[in-house]
Formats: sequence, C-alpha cells, structure tokens
Amino acid sequence: MSSNKNFYNKLDKKVMASLISIIVMYLVFFIVTTYNMCENMEFYKNAKHIGSIVKNIKEIDNGNRIIRVTYIVDKKTYNKDIEYNISELGDVGIGDTVSIFYNSKNPAEAQITTRTVGGVLFTIAILAVILVILVLYTLYYYLRIKSNVKLIEDDNYVMARFQRLEFRNSFNPFVSGKVNRVYCKTKINDEKVIFKSMGFVEKPIPLNDTSMIKVYIDKEDKRRYLVDLESIIESK
Repeated sequence: MSSNKNFYNKLDKKVMASLISIIVMYLVFFIVTTYNMCENMEFYKNAKHIGSIVKNIKEIDNGNRIIRVTYIVDKKTYNKDIEYNISELGDVGIGDTVSIFYNSKNPAEAQITTRTVGGVLFTIAILAVILVILVLYTLYYYLRIKSNVKLIEDDNYVMARFQRLEFRNSFNPFVSGKVNRVYCKTKINDEKVIFKSMGFVEKPIPLNDTSMIKVYIDKEDKRRYLVDLESIIESK
C-alpha cells in the first residue's frame, strides 16, 4: 500500500508542479496585461481619429519602424514619434498620410491604433475567466489526488480481469501525443462492471485475458475507483 501511495504521489507531484507553475506565470501575465490596459484607459476613453503626415522614418531592430508624424488639432501642430508595424499596417513613405488616434484631452498623446473601453473590459474579463478555469482545474486535480490517496489507504479492492488496452490521443495539456488506457472487468453483486485506468505514457506490461488487475473501490460509492497503475506499468 505504501508503495502505491509513493507511486501515485510521484505522478501527481509532477502534474501539480506543472499546474502551479502555469498559474503563477499566467497570473504574472494577467496582472501586467491588466495594468497596462487600465493605465491607458484614459486614452481609450478620449481617443479621436485623425489623419497625419509622415515626416521621417527610422528603421529599428525588431523589423518595425519609428515614424515621425505631424497632425493638427484645434489649429495647433503636433509632432509624434510612433512605432509602426509594417507587417500589420503595410508600407509607408515620407509624405504619406497615416491614420492615427490622439487623446482629445491631451492631443500630444497619439498612437497608430487604439482599443475601445468595452473591448478592454471584455479582454480583461476573458483573461480572468481563463485564470479562474486554471485555478478550478488545479483544485479539481488536487481533490482527485486526495481521493486517490484515500482509496489506497482504505485498501478496499477487487481483482478485475484485463479486457483491452487502448492507445489514443491525450486531452491532457501536460502530455503530448498518445497515451495508454487499460480497461478491465469484474462482477460486483452479479453485475458486470468495467473499470478504466487513467491515461499513462509508460509502456504497459504484457497483458492477456487471464491477467488480473487490482482496482481500489470506494466503500460507499462504487462509482469511485482507482485502477492500480503501478501493477500494469512496465518497470524500467
């Protein structure tokens, strides 16, 4: 029983470490992105569209250009250096007209593109939903770990006969390619029951229709079970 717990703990710790790392990285991304969006909210609220004339062009290392544009607001001329993405906005030359957005409360602030306030809030909401999903999935996985450990500790199990081995694409974001899944069957109270293991990438031991596999079953809820992976994975 202790061996099984250690086996599953090793598997689960790897996944939990990956999940927590992803949440931390995404949380940093979410905070930085939200801060940058909210910092420019005043611009988005007061942005107005205007045409400007390209006066100078300077190439920069990332393949974009810094263009100096001139535009007139309330009879006052403004000059602004703006980074220009050629791949998204097309090529420009000196003397060309380029559409920009300026801050109506501070016309010296200008940029090529802008967002709407509604668009910013929608983006933040989507990013927040993704964060919540990540946290909930991590919580679900943690609770599943606790459940599996309890099943092993209770040591209530049946021996089920091997039925088939499946080899299919994994839906687990932490596993690339295909995974194995073992199905086995037995009778409980004269009723045939099919159990399936969690997906695993390791090579299974040779199995046939006489192979018996241990399956831990919850004493109160027979729908909760754990196929003993340690006994069907080929040791290296």
